[in-house]
Parts: sequence; structure tokens; C-alpha cells
Amino acid sequence: MPKPLPESTKTKLRRRLSYHAARLWPALAEVKVDFRGMFAYVEGQLPDGTSMSLCRLRYHGSPYLWGFAIYLAGGGRYQDSMLPSGTPVGTAEEALDCACGVYLNNPADPIPPPDDRHSPIIAATTTPTTTPLLHPAARRRLARGREWATRACCVQTPWTACARHGITGVLYWQMMYAQQGVCAICGQCAYRDGEIVPLGIDHDHACCDAPTGCARCVRGLLCSPCGGWLGAYERQTRFPGLAGFLARHRTQVDAYLATPTTAIVRRQRT
Repeated sequence: MPKPLPESTKTKLRRRLSYHAARLWPALAEVKVDFRGMFAYVEGQLPDGTSMSLCRLRYHGSPYLWGFAIYLAGGGRYQDSMLPSGTPVGTAEEALDCACGVYLNNPADPIPPPDDRHSPIIAATTTPTTTPLLHPAARRRLARGREWATRACCVQTPWTACARHGITGVLYWQMMYAQQGVCAICGQCAYRDGEIVPLGIDHDHACCDAPTGCARCVRGLLCSPCGGWLGAYERQTRFPGLAGFLARHRTQVDAYLATPTTAIVRRQRT
């Protein structure tokens, strides 16, 4: 008899499914997982708020292998089923792909690994010949940071920040993918005390009067320095290092304000 689901396993399962849905199933606004005993019930929420049951996962003692049961909409029940691999057990991602393949359209093309350019926003405004040259050691550190951001294996979704801004974890990872795991302006990962941390959520302060904004205010993901400099730039206030920041990233700032990351994500959904 497998042991009861540890809380760490529940957290990892929610994170993995949200991460996978953001990458491959942009039609889903959110993935919800409800735990009952040894089972995890997976639901998908569409952008219009409609919820649909997708599948049921059975815990077998490992966070990497789950029994699969598809939801039968006609009968309102779950039916133990085989995965496309031909086995009744597999990863949670395989189960989500199988269920979404039944109830949704074909998946989106997976977002490719990042190239030498920092982000889609910067890539649209610069060419390889104008990309700043970095020391080889700095390039290696940046590559390791991008590898983490792509695989999302080191830092959990910042649920508190998402709730404060009124967005879902799926939308956070969709923005992370659109920016290839780095700040939308400077093209660097966010660090604190030498460790990679989640990027901060940037919002338009002119959208509403709420201290942290609302879901409509959210524009993208920025590191802490760029977030502070951008806020000072928009409010036309004095801020240490603002002049140097604009000298280095004025083109990227203008491109980001003209086409926020959320606009890119909305285009990908459609």
C-alpha cells in the first residue's frame, strides 16, 4: 500500500502540471488539482472561466509515476485507461497531454530553448551584431541561468505574488516562456544572495488605483533593478542609476512598453 501523498509531492505535481500546460497547452488559463486520498483530480480552466474535468491520477508511491484514468464526459465518471506509451502508468505530463488531446485542440508547438539573444522583445529590436559582448564566464553563468528558467527546476511558482496581482500560475509561466526565462528588459536572470529567484511581476501603475494593480495591469516579468528603474522612469522621479539604465536599455524599454509580454502571450493563445 503506497504511503499517503506527502505535501511536497502535491506541491510538485501542481507546479509540474502548471509548467507543462503553460508550455504546451496555451488554451488552458489554469490547471487545478484536487487531492482526495490516493487520487489527484485534474481540471482545466479556459480563459472564459469554464472548467472541465480532464483526468484522475493515482499515486503509486513515486512523484514521477501515476496511474491514469480519463474523464468520460458522457458518463460523468473516470475510466482507467492506457497512455499513448501503451502502459497504464506514466508521468503526470503524459497524462495531461492525453486528456487535453481528447478535450482540446492540438497542442501548441513547444517553445524552443533560448538562443544567444536574451528575449523575444530584445531579439525584435537588436541583431546578433549589436548584442553586447560578454565575458565567456558571464556567458556560461547566463547559460546556466537560462537552463534553469527553461526547465523550472530550482524555484517554485511565486504563488503569493501571483495572488497579489490577480493572475494564475499558468499565466506566470507563459510569461516566463515568452521571455525565455529572463528579465524582459536587461535579459538577465533574477538573483538574490547568489541564488536564482523568480522574476518580479511588473504592472502598469496608471491602470488602476490598487497598490499592486489587477490582472489587467500586469505587463510582464522584470528583475528587481529593472522594475525599480522602470517605475522611476514612468513616474519621472529621480532614482540612482536611472540615466545609465536608460542609456543601456532605452530601446528595450520602449519595445517592452509598446508590446508587453502579456500581449505576446495573448497572441500565442489565439
